[in-house]
Amino acid sequence: MSLSLVSDIIKGALRELEAIGAGESPSPDEYADAVDCLNAMLLNWQADESFVNNLALQTFTLTAGTVEYTIGPTGDFVTLTRPLRILSAYITLDSTDYPMEILGIGDYYKINNKDAVTGPPCYLFYQPTGTVGTITLWPGPDTAYGLSIQVQPEFVPYANQDTALGVSTEWYDAMIYNLAVRLAPQFGVPLKPSTAAFAKRSLERVQYLKHVAQKITPTPSANLVV
Repeated sequence: MSLSLVSDIIKGALRELEAIGAGESPSPDEYADAVDCLNAMLLNWQADESFVNNLALQTFTLTAGTVEYTIGPTGDFVTLTRPLRILSAYITLDSTDYPMEILGIGDYYKINNKDAVTGPPCYLFYQPTGTVGTITLWPGPDTAYGLSIQVQPEFVPYANQDTALGVSTEWYDAMIYNLAVRLAPQFGVPLKPSTAAFAKRSLERVQYLKHVAQKITPTPSANLVV
């Protein structure tokens, strides 16, 4: 059986718990509770940089003299959801791409003359607050550069069991076994040691894969340092 819907993950988890048999389906209430549990689990996982699906490269045009830009459904840069994080960025100047460094809040606050310096932006600080995030650049752009950013979109919770999974296939085992661990107390089923072991190992495997794939160390071009 191919997995394509949320219901496939839920039934797989409940069969692992032996709460349902082969060919059986949960009740509507059991489906609803399991969807809520799965959403809570995936929303928690997105806090880990490893849970990244559908990475999106977004390209926007900067405005000369403007240092801050909001990004999200109602932002200066319009995206479907507010990005959870920005993984990498570069600006384009005369058809040549120059990588930028993504700063944490501590490093950004160490910059002197945040608003006084203009030029090709070398650094980007991102703060995902509220319904939109805020991108702050340094130096402030002195012309209308192209800005390209690779973002991790926020996970959109599944509406119901008939929703398409929309995640890459390597996550399926981790979702099934870890959901089984979470659902076991609700169904009053003793958790088998093998289920807990598979849950841990399957999640570790995909986390390792994602961390390796996302290992990016951008450095600003020496030609652009102001």
